[in-house]
Amino acid sequence: MIFFSTHCWQLGHELGVDEGLAEFTRQANLDLRHTNEDVLPCVKVLFMLRQSFPVQVWVDPGSSRIAESRCRAFHDFLHSSQCHTWVTCDDDVECDLTTLSYLLSAVDVREPVICSAPYWCRLTKGQEPRISVQLPRSPLVVPIPGGGQMVRMLRGGFGLVAMNRAAAIAVQEGCKIAQLDYTDTHGVTRTAPFLETIVDRFWRGEDIAFFERMPSFVDKMALCKGFTRHAGQVLDLRLLVDGPATLQEVKDAHLDTTREPHA
Repeated sequence: MIFFSTHCWQLGHELGVDEGLAEFTRQANLDLRHTNEDVLPCVKVLFMLRQSFPVQVWVDPGSSRIAESRCRAFHDFLHSSQCHTWVTCDDDVECDLTTLSYLLSAVDVREPVICSAPYWCRLTKGQEPRISVQLPRSPLVVPIPGGGQMVRMLRGGFGLVAMNRAAAIAVQEGCKIAQLDYTDTHGVTRTAPFLETIVDRFWRGEDIAFFERMPSFVDKMALCKGFTRHAGQVLDLRLLVDGPATLQEVKDAHLDTTREPHA
């Protein structure tokens, strides 16, 4: 079983928290094979997951505090589900079916491991394009069953990530040792792996802080084959290791999230 989480702050802001949740639920119940209705990117990922797996869905339509919201999803994955795999997908991120299969295979063949599906970051005008993960120099490409590929990463964004339960337990234990426990407004005690921090006078956002707290024995991987789309911008993941040679192909790429892509 897959534990799927998403954070639809924009929907809750536009419609109201209860109404936003109702709209997400309505979209999530659509059969995307037989409708042309425009839905949230994360709903497309959820739809693909449901075609092959039982899925437990967790959605936050109201919180503007993303660090705390991610902590609650993390806690509920470990303590309110029996799922082996957590897939977390921001509302504006998607991938195609093949890429999703690579992501799931990456966390199924080894433990403990977390795997990111990188994407183009949102940038202000004039900034250089930037991908959501940081890699070591000369990363070694590791094959994934089914034809996928991944590389070791240092840290990255949390727009589309999968991890297995063993990795989450390792993170939780590390947080307990570091006394990163807190009690929320409902009286529930949780760990806070996404707590933002300052290191060497630099602010660490919730996603970077998470990866930097991760125990060293947990494999941190990033897909380097497949396609993602963030805020409408398509990334050919070969760009992580092949460099600028794929840029023109990125511009011409077509992403179909309802069926297998054409070769």
